[in-house]
Amino acid sequence: MAKRNSELSQIADRVRAQLKAELPECKFSVTTTHFSGGRELRISLSEAPFQMFNDPELKHAQLNEYQFGEGKTGEGISCLNNGERLTPQGWEVMNKASIIGQAENWDKSDPQSDYFNVNYWFHIAVGQWDKPYKIVAKTTGKIPSKTVTIQAPDPLDELREEVENNPLLVPSEFQAPQVDEEEEITPTLNPVTAIPGSLKAGDRLGFKVIAVIGGTGDWAAYRGLTSQSDDEIARQGDKIEKEAAEALFYAPKAAGLTYRGW
Repeated sequence: MAKRNSELSQIADRVRAQLKAELPECKFSVTTTHFSGGRELRISLSEAPFQMFNDPELKHAQLNEYQFGEGKTGEGISCLNNGERLTPQGWEVMNKASIIGQAENWDKSDPQSDYFNVNYWFHIAVGQWDKPYKIVAKTTGKIPSKTVTIQAPDPLDELREEVENNPLLVPSEFQAPQVDEEEEITPTLNPVTAIPGSLKAGDRLGFKVIAVIGGTGDWAAYRGLTSQSDDEIARQGDKIEKEAAEALFYAPKAAGLTYRGW
């Protein structure tokens, strides 16, 4: 039963624990986001020891949580979700993950009257746009694992070596920049919700705008907060006017693409 007063972080902790207990061979990422008017819980499968899609080249896909649920299995169905065909095993895993992720959710929305009432918005995916899904062999525990750390070469070391071997260059000019690890980075503020009386010198206000190319020769640009990922802005952001979009993004117009909705 959904717990109305539960903090989303506590719900996320329970989801992580249940995913680990019921799907131990899989590695999931469970994240939360708070925004004006709601909150979101997102589950993405990072690693598992089997193929998730019929297309072995596919490493990331946003799935439709409404196509999962109790009693829906990967046997005897097409395993098609949001346009992507999962393997039967992939369907079973993501169906169970979706049920676990929505155990404390509710949906009393009425889209026909533009009324939305949920405990939290829920999204589920295989991989992420910047972190593709990986097939990782499951360890049996009989053979102890050994972690090998490979230190990537430091580009500055190559520069120092080049400088030391070149009498025309001064080595001191290539010292690595000093970074204060304890320096606190002030986040960029939301221009809509920023309180005028609380602004101070050094504060930054701004939006993040991304362009999304459609599959039918069209495109659109969406605006969101700087704290949101590109994927979140593409799904939840506000579409900006055509003139402003074309001023920011030259390539889609030059390619002859049509701005969506114009």
